[in-house]
Amino acid sequence: MALQMKAAICAVLSLTLFSCCSSLTLTIPTSPVFGRVGGDVTLNFSLNPSNVVLQAVTWRLNSTNNVVTCVGAAVSYGQGYEGRANLNAMTGSLSLFRLTLRDSGLYSVSILTTEGGSVSGSVTLQVLDYSITPSPIFGQSSDNVTFDVSIKPTNMVLQAVTWTVNITNNAVIWTGGAISYGQGYEGRAHLNTMTGSLSLFRLTLSDSGQYNVTIITTGGASMTGNITLKVLDPVAVPKIQFNDAVTLSCMASGSDVSYQWFNGSSEVLDTERILLSVDRKTLMISRVVRSDDGPFYCYVYNNVSNSTSKPFNLGWLSVLPWGWLANVFLNLCAKVAYWGAGGRVKSD
Repeated sequence: MALQMKAAICAVLSLTLFSCCSSLTLTIPTSPVFGRVGGDVTLNFSLNPSNVVLQAVTWRLNSTNNVVTCVGAAVSYGQGYEGRANLNAMTGSLSLFRLTLRDSGLYSVSILTTEGGSVSGSVTLQVLDYSITPSPIFGQSSDNVTFDVSIKPTNMVLQAVTWTVNITNNAVIWTGGAISYGQGYEGRAHLNTMTGSLSLFRLTLSDSGQYNVTIITTGGASMTGNITLKVLDPVAVPKIQFNDAVTLSCMASGSDVSYQWFNGSSEVLDTERILLSVDRKTLMISRVVRSDDGPFYCYVYNNVSNSTSKPFNLGWLSVLPWGWLANVFLNLCAKVAYWGAGGRVKSD
């Protein structure tokens, strides 16, 4: 899951800058303005009076790199900004799309009006690249797990971090002082205040859920994100059970367990003689042949562990003369019926 960014613009600063018209002023956002890699941002400002008509606008990055120049109706974008920037010729505001870390820096604007007024100003853009462990993440009960948060540039200083579980339950809150862990997390969680990463220890099934994080930097950047944790019990060693119908059943404890059967090294699949149950726990063989000798294995797994049963051999069952036994059985049934009738056979 990717983190989402809210541009931190806490206030605006009204500046009266050099102008040949003393009444022309420029209002720009307080620096820095924050953006995220791959996202968009608009450097907004306003002129007073607002009804002035712009004749020329120039935006530069770090004083030397030309972003865009507009003279009258002609707009020219600098290298690397074609198709990735847009100048509002009515207001002079600049929008940047598909941001990269290289877009960070000091953006300066110079404006000339049709009445001869001129004004200039600047604003700092800070582009952040941040990510969190992809969701979902699987943990095994009694084990540990860490939700890694990565922020670039790496010199960003965090001011506050909050992790919640299923929106309402606090896992940890930190606002620059002592770290406060929520009920059930004391001694079982650790917050890295340098990165915002959260570690959980001695996982239980009840730790499963959606974890939401909010991070605020000292510069005012606000980042949010979420990750889903699924805690599972490990699968136990499965046991194969056998009954008179030549049916093998695989029994294994654990969470979200999946089953596979093998005859030797070959996976057992449905055929005319072999039928697997929908949940694949049961293997039924309708006619046992020599190739069914085995050994049969039951393989069980989930997202955190796996296990294999002890081998099971059908042995003598696979070599019995089933056709001969069937005839013996039918003859025996006929004799029992004869004896039950008093030894008398009714003639046609």
